[in-house]
Amino acid sequence: LKRENLLEKCSKIFGIDVDATQEKLKVISEWESGNELVAKFDVIKRECQNNEKIIVIGDSLTDVNASKCADIVFARDGLCN
Repeated sequence: LKRENLLEKCSKIFGIDVDATQEKLKVISEWESGNELVAKFDVIKRECQNNEKIIVIGDSLTDVNASKCADIVFARDGLCN
């Protein structure tokens, strides 16, 4: 996003953190639910305001629920089917 000068156009970005201070990496996600490290549908429902456009970028089964509540979806691979 930064390289393409798109970062300032994003209102929010959600993802995981990784703790690399120990011998093994530890994944930290405040958005984890079930088998998803980032439950995108839950993030959208909790964080997005009524007047915000929701754009989902995805490529797999874990993106299906989020794409159902999006205004715009950029899909490839498994999400296209």
